[in-house]
Amino acid sequence: MTIDTQQVASRRELSFKNFDDVLADAERCATGPCHTVGNWSVGQILSHLARAMRLSTAELGYWAPWPARLYIRWFVVPKILRRGMTAGFQLPANATSRLVPEPTSAAEGLAALRDAVEGFRHRVEVPPHPMFGTLSRDTWERMHLRHAELHLGFVQIDS
Repeated sequence: MTIDTQQVASRRELSFKNFDDVLADAERCATGPCHTVGNWSVGQILSHLARAMRLSTAELGYWAPWPARLYIRWFVVPKILRRGMTAGFQLPANATSRLVPEPTSAAEGLAALRDAVEGFRHRVEVPPHPMFGTLSRDTWERMHLRHAELHLGFVQIDS
């Protein structure tokens, strides 16, 4: 049964200042006793974050229609940076195959996330995104932090 993630009230509220914060929380989630309150396992969440980070530095070869890109650039990106990402967003079909992870272990997901963060840290320039357009490296980092807050919020640490 699929969970409507917009309706999940028991998510953790997270606020990451940098990638070290993300990796520390990811490590806790991957190694400690925990459970998820959404549709994905810890390994899938970590793998998804890694995939999204890697794709943000790749030339994807397609573009959203320019009116959509303008709207997203002027209204959606600033909202995400101010308030974070909202749960329940449905990926477009062409992004699903690239971003929705297959079942994977927490250890594999954590390794992929560490690798993606390291790769992003060494990136000088980030190419334009098909929907967000050209963003500064700093803005991209903040977008990834907000993305990690959303998804890692679905992991509950068991005591």
